[in-house]
Amino acid sequence: MRSMATVYYCAAAHIPAATEDDLNRYLDPAERMRYERMQAMVATRFLHGRKMAKQAIAEFLTLPLPNVRFEYSENGKPYIQGHRHCHFNISHCETAIAVVVSNTNIGIDVESIERHISHPPKKALMLPYTAQWVHAQSEPRAKAKTFTLLWTLMESQVKLADSSIFRAIKRLAIALERKEGRQLARVATDVSPYGSGCQWLAFEGPVHAADQKEKPPAKDIVALAFYEHPRCLVYQWVDRGPNILLEPEWLAHSERCDA
Repeated sequence: MRSMATVYYCAAAHIPAATEDDLNRYLDPAERMRYERMQAMVATRFLHGRKMAKQAIAEFLTLPLPNVRFEYSENGKPYIQGHRHCHFNISHCETAIAVVVSNTNIGIDVESIERHISHPPKKALMLPYTAQWVHAQSEPRAKAKTFTLLWTLMESQVKLADSSIFRAIKRLAIALERKEGRQLARVATDVSPYGSGCQWLAFEGPVHAADQKEKPPAKDIVALAFYEHPRCLVYQWVDRGPNILLEPEWLAHSERCDA
């Protein structure tokens, strides 16, 4: 069977206010307790991420929505008990929510570029080999964008491997190469065996009409990590569902690296 992955991207401007009906439909008791401990904006993103994921999973598995209940690994990776062919991930940041559902193991991460302009990246957050691509940039926005790309690649790989970001910071080496005008990302297996065989795709979140009043508009990067390259469809989640099929410009694309 061909590997498939469907990505659902929702910009912060399109996240609706929480309703009691949504809380009852999309959060189980444990999730409701987590929701109630969160600050308002984080809680709203948490709820909408669960809503996006559970709707997508219910469609993928042809299950009634109440039957979509998350279980978690020791490292916190979510899964659906009894449905090993269904893989999914959720990520959210200040500017967006990203969800992926696939028939192959996969990880996803979304991160705001603007955050790293106002808070410059720290060298200690990456292996020096990986961080060199950030420090090679002289302009603050380019530095922030490169850091965000590398960070989302790292986080998505951690989710794929059901591992730890602390381990990735110490051991995951990523090289960025230019080829035919497109930026490619690969695991530098000659530097570190950690994550060998992982592949990536990454794209920049689209600018929406609601964002135009911001100078510059809020931007983010979404990264996918996988072992078996899937055919990807990317939808923009607006209002109640994924109603716009996006054709993103991929910032990063990698082929399998053999150790």
